[in-house]
Amino acid sequence: MRIGVCLAAFALAGCVSLGAEMDLAAAQRIPTGTPISRVIAKFGPPDGSHFDANGFQFLRWTQTRGSSAHSSRINGVVLRFDTNGRYAGVESYTLERVN
Repeated sequence: MRIGVCLAAFALAGCVSLGAEMDLAAAQRIPTGTPISRVIAKFGPPDGSHFDANGFQFLRWTQTRGSSAHSSRINGVVLRFDTNGRYAGVESYTLERVN
């Protein structure tokens, strides 16, 4: 019963969004040197994290939006933080449309 109600609500809504609301414009507004804790407080926990050989940390946020018309959009942003945990820039950005 519960699943049926959820599916009906999805069909009526026609759209679903998963993941943090993070895009390139939002990432570019983060001042260099912002502590990692402040970035996470603003955008929520990242979907993934790793360190490179030099000690830089990379955090990844991914958002997927889909509609009942079977199309979706995937946004992904990877931010780089220095060895002191301070924001050092946008490492990469992806936007993919799937129909």
